[in-house]
Amino acid sequence: MSEDRDYLHGYTHEEQQRLIDQAEILAPQLYEGLDFSNHKKMLEVGCGVGAQTGLLAERFPELHIHGVDVSQAQVALAKDRLPGLIKQGRVQFTCADATDLTAMEDDGFDSAYICWFLEHVYEPIAVLKSLKAKLKPGSKVYLTEVNNSSLFVQPYSPNILQYWSQFNDYQWTINGHPFIGLMLPNLLLKAGFKNVVSEPRSFFFDDRDPAEREKFMNYFFGIFNSANDILVRKGRIHHEMIKEVQNEFERAMTSEGSVFYYSYVRATAEA
Repeated sequence: MSEDRDYLHGYTHEEQQRLIDQAEILAPQLYEGLDFSNHKKMLEVGCGVGAQTGLLAERFPELHIHGVDVSQAQVALAKDRLPGLIKQGRVQFTCADATDLTAMEDDGFDSAYICWFLEHVYEPIAVLKSLKAKLKPGSKVYLTEVNNSSLFVQPYSPNILQYWSQFNDYQWTINGHPFIGLMLPNLLLKAGFKNVVSEPRSFFFDDRDPAEREKFMNYFFGIFNSANDILVRKGRIHHEMIKEVQNEFERAMTSEGSVFYYSYVRATAEA
């Protein structure tokens, strides 16, 4: 994945902050069952601004994390955000293309972590093969990726559905993978990993917890907003649709009987 390719969400300050907020909001769900307690050296591929890196380092204090990302701007912010962990030698960052990590001097990792990244790369198998070459035999890898086909919002929200269709179709046309969570087992097997396990997971909110429903839907609305500019430029949506999407989200956030559902996939494997 090269830095000059189209990126659906962009690299603005607002997008960088969204990634930080996203990591904190989703941490309770994403880290449930995640266990690096018996590992010492982890490679995080697609680390971005280090939003997950800091949380993982806090959760697993014996773990050294080496984060890799192709974007110099993202890596620079990651370094600025976590100077204490870097000074302690617990975290380091490298700017590199994940499809070819041979230039990295560091190797011998005993674990790896990828989250919300493979959906954005041209060649996910190349990334996985490159990752595997840096791992010790038997190393554990955890991957969390999207299944954008699963989105459901009640009350019926036609503009959200139309926008989401354009969002996913555009990502597909730039060689992204908006449904890659469902493909993870096949990709891992093809890249040479073994003992592959996949686990569909979901965010499911309704009247049982209206406050959490509103909080999560407000976060998810931010994903839509992050793609507004590029989708307008490409002629896929228009400003009136953006307003209608906002109205539908606001209605669903506060309406009695509203439902939000979205599924993703966690996969684990061994090198």
